[in-house]
Amino acid sequence: MAIVAIADPGQDILVPKPGFPLYSTLCQPNGIESRQYRLEMDDKGLIDLVHLESLFDSQTSIIVNNPSNPTGVVFPKEHLEQILELAQKYKVPIIADEIYGDLVYGEGARFHPMATLSPRVPIITCDGIGKRYLVPGWRLGWLIVHDRCGGVLSEIKKGIVALSQKIVGPCALIQGALPSILRDTPSEFFDNTKKLLASNAATVYEKLSRVPGLRPLKPQGAMYMMVGFDPSLFGDETKFVRGLISEESVYCLPGSAFSLPNWFRLVLAFPNETTTEACERIAAYCTRHLRPCVERLEAEMSIKKKLWKIVRNLSSTYGNFAFVGDSANSVLIQKRGFFLIFYYLITCTYYHTPQSILFDKCTI
Repeated sequence: MAIVAIADPGQDILVPKPGFPLYSTLCQPNGIESRQYRLEMDDKGLIDLVHLESLFDSQTSIIVNNPSNPTGVVFPKEHLEQILELAQKYKVPIIADEIYGDLVYGEGARFHPMATLSPRVPIITCDGIGKRYLVPGWRLGWLIVHDRCGGVLSEIKKGIVALSQKIVGPCALIQGALPSILRDTPSEFFDNTKKLLASNAATVYEKLSRVPGLRPLKPQGAMYMMVGFDPSLFGDETKFVRGLISEESVYCLPGSAFSLPNWFRLVLAFPNETTTEACERIAAYCTRHLRPCVERLEAEMSIKKKLWKIVRNLSSTYGNFAFVGDSANSVLIQKRGFFLIFYYLITCTYYHTPQSILFDKCTI
């Protein structure tokens, strides 16, 4: 509803990458262009602000999802303020998806609603009960329009009201239960949920960090963890998650679902015992499939050592040189100071690629 209300056909909305795929899905049928801004997965999952700024134009709005689905990253206050500074500079409104705002459990992490950090930037906050109250199927949520600059969002508010008359929402019984849900749910319910998520996050991070080829990103909030892996060892993420399902009965979502190849997403909302067993099964799968990769790499190293021995023997006769060619036709080229060796295994399928560069720039 917020997306359709804030942007007209032909305008654009900036969405996170990786991010919840429904953002782009909702843009497309309404003629709205979705542009993806990067999250720095090698730097705590924060937004690449330089890349974000490069995507701005006069037709832009931004979706900021904090805490993040799928990464579980909670943006610090300073980072949110930097985003708001850019929005103020370019006069860009923000849709703040804060559905996981009450599910923050990381040590030192704190959730800051974006609307509390800026007196000027127009913000539409999206929230609901589906996640924090663990009732995702109820589909009961709300929009809060923060418009403190002379009615910048007045037409958008009219659009939201009009859309609310057309979109089928939750039934009257569920809507009628909302005041009691918000008023009477004990704080222990939320504390227990966050304890479970924190415990599972620690378990998954500790266990999968020890698995060769895996690199989990430690979450601070939400219900998920992203785990990166080496595709040269396990194949692409679709093959990886299919293998986990068929061989270990562990279901994960491939990173490509969130526009992030070579990662997969785990859910942290299961009982501790189930989460621990899932980690053990993932580790078993990786260990089982890692062994052939190790054997292949060992075979490559054996060939490299043999070639290196040949090169050094030739060097004693010919001096510094370059050995260039394929397995059938190779030549020696006199060089000075260093040489390059390229050995192309054109017909060797053992290496899974038509060519393998076995040596790079070296010095004798």
